[in-house]
Amino acid sequence: MMPRTSSTRRLLLLAALLLAAPAHADVSMTTDVEWGAPTPLFSNGMILQREMTVPIFGKADAGESVTVTFNGQQKSTVTGADGRWRIDLDPMVAGGPLTMTVTGNNTIVISDVRIGEVWIAGGQSNMRRLPVERSVLDAHPTVRTLIRTGWNDQPGINPYKFALDLEESLGVPIGILNLAVSGSSVASWLGTTGATDPDPAVQPYLIDDWGINYRRLVKPLQPFRFRGVIWWQGEEDARHPQRHRTLYPAVIRSWRAEWGNGDFPWISMQVPTGRGLRADRSVSALPSNASASDKDSFIRQTYVRALAEFPYTSFASSLDLKGGTHPPDTDAYSTRLFYQALALVYGESFLYSGPLFSSMEIEGSTIRIHYRNDTDDGLTAQGGGPIQGFAITGDNVTWHWADVAVDGNDIVLSSASVASPVAARYAWGNRPTWANLVNAAGLAAAAFSTEVTPGEYGP
Repeated sequence: MMPRTSSTRRLLLLAALLLAAPAHADVSMTTDVEWGAPTPLFSNGMILQREMTVPIFGKADAGESVTVTFNGQQKSTVTGADGRWRIDLDPMVAGGPLTMTVTGNNTIVISDVRIGEVWIAGGQSNMRRLPVERSVLDAHPTVRTLIRTGWNDQPGINPYKFALDLEESLGVPIGILNLAVSGSSVASWLGTTGATDPDPAVQPYLIDDWGINYRRLVKPLQPFRFRGVIWWQGEEDARHPQRHRTLYPAVIRSWRAEWGNGDFPWISMQVPTGRGLRADRSVSALPSNASASDKDSFIRQTYVRALAEFPYTSFASSLDLKGGTHPPDTDAYSTRLFYQALALVYGESFLYSGPLFSSMEIEGSTIRIHYRNDTDDGLTAQGGGPIQGFAITGDNVTWHWADVAVDGNDIVLSSASVASPVAARYAWGNRPTWANLVNAAGLAAAAFSTEVTPGEYGP
């Protein structure tokens, strides 16, 4: 027999200890990840969504009994063969601070838990940039952001101001799950159901960075409950408007299908920023060419099409706001998103947006434009005078500036050069300082086009 070395003895001792002790894994609140570290979703200071069933979930040994005690509720389950467990808490009203206890082979205590409104902030850098001063964060202890390290992460200024407005209006704690990634393309946010998306045009884009940010940041949070999504993305795709046009709706479909949270509200900022009509400067004369356009126009059109395609979606027009890749006027942008949420989600009735295109009717030699009836009160020209910025076409190729008449809350378009119009556009150009339609609140109408010739979006 060979003599036992010290390393052999250590291995035998370790084996004996493992055999003597019952093998088990502590109950945990970890989320699944494909890349990176788990997000501390269930941790001190977390915000839970009010008035909805709230899933609490994690991992443990197969067959392990797990109990969650929180806010007068105590519920238990047995972990499945895959080591996963989930307990659904009954809907709760806003409140806190509260303590949650999760018990299995071990006990986890999560303190300072609040119940309120939870929103996801998604997209790219304008949802992450510009830190908030610590004094402001300290003055609003029930407005909290989770990014990667905990519910006291440093938020980006735009979603944080959105959250502050919500807190002031609703009087409840507000949580922001910030999932934005600077410079990210729309393809990186497409869920795994993109592979079976009903639009066949999606399939050629399922390469390169398809879904990388979705798998890394979004999937691990499911099925956590939240109220809705505020979204600011598109600058990265400005050179590829057809990709954005195809994949943006596929992103919404995939998130809603995979999250299991119903058709949750989805509010976007219409980007890239317009740098067009503004109340602080004069309206310019129409260009000579009504067909002039740029790829930014097609990106803006993506949100118009989604408005018609999906329930509980909306977008905030930035046409009359100071522009740039990173607009400095953060209050104006965050307020636009906040107004959209008040109207779409929380039932407030007011002119929350400039006129948003709804539908078109062809009436002989004229086109009638219907705007959403919650945005179309008091259609007029900024600063008075005739309304301009609309163009119509009879062949989807040659466009002519239209004469504009207001008929109640509709716009009627005509042109001596177009006997049989088929489509209309508004504010279709790079810097449309000449597009001057506003409503009674002085909010600028959003750019739109009712028809785009196949292939005109570009690659």
